[in-house]
Amino acid sequence: PLHQLVDHEKGSYLVQALISTADKKLYARIFNQLTQGSIYKYAISKHANYAIQTLIAKIHTEEQFVCLLQELNSKTIESILGLGNFGVLHQIVKSGLEHPTLQTQIKSLLLETFQCQHKPLGLIPLLLLMSPYNNAMDNVMGEKVLLLPKDRLHLHGSLITQCLFLYKKPKLFVKSLLSNSVEGILKIASDPNGCHVLDKFVCSEKIKQKYKNNLYSIIQGMFVDFVSCKYGSRVFDCIWRELDYGWKERFINEISQKESVLKSDFYGKFVCKNCKLDLYKRRRSEWHKSVQTTPASREGMKRGNEEPSPLAKRKRSGSRTSE
Repeated sequence: PLHQLVDHEKGSYLVQALISTADKKLYARIFNQLTQGSIYKYAISKHANYAIQTLIAKIHTEEQFVCLLQELNSKTIESILGLGNFGVLHQIVKSGLEHPTLQTQIKSLLLETFQCQHKPLGLIPLLLLMSPYNNAMDNVMGEKVLLLPKDRLHLHGSLITQCLFLYKKPKLFVKSLLSNSVEGILKIASDPNGCHVLDKFVCSEKIKQKYKNNLYSIIQGMFVDFVSCKYGSRVFDCIWRELDYGWKERFINEISQKESVLKSDFYGKFVCKNCKLDLYKRRRSEWHKSVQTTPASREGMKRGNEEPSPLAKRKRSGSRTSE
């Protein structure tokens, strides 16, 4: 019986494989057996939560998604996160990309789960901390939730945030990110999990250019600190590919003024090289021509931080660790 297999250490692998390869008719039968009041029970299970992640990832119809969201409210999601099964929430948010009419409902679910309905601009910092508002009081400064240098940013919080920047109406998520302090933006850029959030921000076609310009202005005010670390310099490489000619000229002027500082830094010198600082100083007309004709390359970024499916991840690791 499916109910016995899904919660079994080895049987859950079989259920995942069955869900992954099922046609629409078979998937509907599996979905009906695993839902109807049982989703929460499986989502908090050490083994069955992986099958639930696959079930959500392969969901076919909007009606099925609505049925699932009716069983998983903010309180049950909070309990699931408390047990470390973060992949369940990630798959819900990710599946929202395929069902845009439910994105508003998913946004409300996130605001309730992280207890920031009355302070919605705190959502992205709380997601990156993977902490509800009441557990993040050290980060609450007046009306804002700010990231601090000592914070450790959460992998699944980063993956969820990246999905949100691809939503049809990401305005709240964008403003939440930009409401952070300069130090908070620097923290995101210098963190191995957080840095991909800024990648997705600048590459997303759903985010208006004026908001991207706001981010560039923040970076310009702390440029040396931003690029003088492993992850910040990599983020700036991604940003550079997305910049228009005007912003490239602004940044190259700043790079030129701070050349000695940047070239004395291990990561800063690569920024100088990638932005063609030497060409800018010696043959400026050629530099202008090169940056005006070089197209932005987004394909590497789009492939860069995709999370493998729960089944593939477990096969590769050979062990079970909670997502």
